[in-house]
Amino acid sequence: MLSDIIIDKIGRMRHRRGFGVHSPLAFSLIKRVLFPEKRYAFYADHLLDNSNQRRLIRLIEFLHPAKITVAPDDIESLKVVEVCGNIPKETGLTLVIDTLPNKPFTQLQQLVSDGSTALYCRQLSNHELNELTDSLKEGLVITAKNFTIAVPRKGMPVQLYTV
Repeated sequence: MLSDIIIDKIGRMRHRRGFGVHSPLAFSLIKRVLFPEKRYAFYADHLLDNSNQRRLIRLIEFLHPAKITVAPDDIESLKVVEVCGNIPKETGLTLVIDTLPNKPFTQLQQLVSDGSTALYCRQLSNHELNELTDSLKEGLVITAKNFTIAVPRKGMPVQLYTV
């Protein structure tokens, strides 16, 4: 039990800095979205003081989704989407943001199975994470203590990283 916790902590520390991550997409996502080395003046201009909001801004800037869908009750994420209105939309990807803890997981799982929808959601349980990874045909799943990101990518075998 204790050894599993220690192994998990070591894996998180390694992946947080990009060590052991062999996928260029995963490495870029970790270094540019989750743990960037530079600060953005953009945050101060729009009064974004929450780290979750900042992470969402960086994710939207990284993915350039054509469409962003947010749960109507998720006020924090709705504010971010309003701020990101001028980021150019270059891909045909849809980004679904759902950080609400009581949303049925089956709805989230169905979204990523089509291969054109990225997902930013609350932290998932191990069982939900396994089901999400199984339903994603190609792409990347990154999970952390308080969020999970699933990004489809054609031609890429499903990879799971814990940061």
